[in-house]
Amino acid sequence: MIVDMKKLPQTAGLAQLSTHPSNEYAEGAQRIKSSIILRPGKGAEFHPLLGGEQFLFFEGRRPNYQTGALYFGGTDEQPFLVSVRGQLKDVLERDGEQALFEALKPDFIKWSEEEFGHEHTRRQGDIFAYPVLSEDGEPVCMFDAFQETFFESHPYYGMQSMGESRRGWHSLFGTRHLLDGDIVEVVESPRHDPRNTRVVRLLATGTIHAPDHAPLVLDTPHMLAQAVNLAPHVPPSLID
Repeated sequence: MIVDMKKLPQTAGLAQLSTHPSNEYAEGAQRIKSSIILRPGKGAEFHPLLGGEQFLFFEGRRPNYQTGALYFGGTDEQPFLVSVRGQLKDVLERDGEQALFEALKPDFIKWSEEEFGHEHTRRQGDIFAYPVLSEDGEPVCMFDAFQETFFESHPYYGMQSMGESRRGWHSLFGTRHLLDGDIVEVVESPRHDPRNTRVVRLLATGTIHAPDHAPLVLDTPHMLAQAVNLAPHVPPSLID
């Protein structure tokens, strides 16, 4: 559903919404504490999500004829606003709200949920966590099983390796989410370019801390992955 910009709701959960005129020099939408300022241009669209708690906002076209950005915002635990890839508007319009949220999940989390169930997934902002072992020590999501099944259906991905365990405070994927505990990097080398290695997931135990979030306690080993389809030019955190 698209809301008429002249009838924009005043809130999205705890977030207070307001609009300022768009111009070619102004910044895009921004969050200042609990206030979210939207700058609609020609053809702007506002899509309420989760009964109005969250939203997807397309800026439309600015006076300098540049196409505006797409934003995902509202309230998670606290107000948040993040720029996301434009393709998510197509996903929402074509496949609906649930598909939009699925499009933010990393492939590893979606695979784990298909194999072992959605009930094990945990999240703090844009950081997803899935347990390797349940509380009674039984396997829930083993790394070897992931390798065998996931790579068969995703030939783009190459082999992965795990580094050595490190204990202490660690920034997760360059965000303000900090882990106090033990961490191991999972490094991927795509088959088409084996020299282009990158950290794709983290294996961790401990407690994750982040602004505006309750601590996320990981008593057993969990695989961590970051949300996808966040716009690359914006610091990638859904609430930071």
